[in-house]
Amino acid sequence: MAKYVSVKGWFECESHQVKNIKKIIDGCGTKNYPGNIFDNENTRLYNKGWRYPEEIINWTSYVFYGADIKEYYSGFIQDEIKEVLRKNTGIDGIFFFCYEEGEIEYWKIADSEIYEDNIIKDANRT
Repeated sequence: MAKYVSVKGWFECESHQVKNIKKIIDGCGTKNYPGNIFDNENTRLYNKGWRYPEEIINWTSYVFYGADIKEYYSGFIQDEIKEVLRKNTGIDGIFFFCYEEGEIEYWKIADSEIYEDNIIKDANRT
């Protein structure tokens, strides 16, 4: 039985970066992962979790992600996030990876750099 992770977060960027981010995400796929468990059907499905602004409102644009995905695909989404940051400067944001076991991985992004933290949630702990 597969385990799932809830992935949610966003990039804060300039309006001219939105098209580039979409192009990077659209270019990610199994070609970057030869000989592994990823398949095109699931990568296409999970990439439907990305949302891009239809209109620019003032000076900051937000690109959002939100989906419950099979846990072993969380690395695929994390690699997409890293690829966007490698190819863009000045991006901020936050991403949460909430695992079924209760662990939450938190990525704070500042100026295209990731700062990671893990938060453990356990209802039995006081």
